Amino acid sequence: MTAAFAYAQADVYEAIEALRLDIQGIRVKLDRALGLIPAEPLRKPLRLLNKPETEIVAVVAVHYHLAPEDLMQHTLAYRISRPRHVAMYLMRLLLGYSYPQCARALGKFHHTTVMHGCQEIKRRRASDPAFDAEVTKLIERLK
Repeated sequence: MTAAFAYAQADVYEAIEALRLDIQGIRVKLDRALGLIPAEPLRKPLRLLNKPETEIVAVVAVHYHLAPEDLMQHTLAYRISRPRHVAMYLMRLLLGYSYPQCARALGKFHHTTVMHGCQEIKRRRASDPAFDAEVTKLIERLK
């Protein structure tokens, strides 16, 4: 594979990922409009004020066109669970949090949920260069 081909391939992956994020943002806005995702904050307020994980949750939420409170929802919807897994992974990586600490920071999830999420992010980073670049950008933004 030539260097020019590798750069072109990386550009295509980046463009596809940008489109995917745009579509994801539109889907979240549509889901909110249809009432599938609550427009108002959840009953329990975001309890991350003045804690180190606040910035991680905020940066990840903005990156995926979500509200920070959305990451604390107990839902299996991919558009919310994947960003939540990224936030869990970044808490482990950047803050050295244990699995239970990550679970508590995001609203009392079970520690095995965090273990699964972190494993999924590691696996996806190893197999998907575009996703790896996306997570690397988030890490650089948070350092």
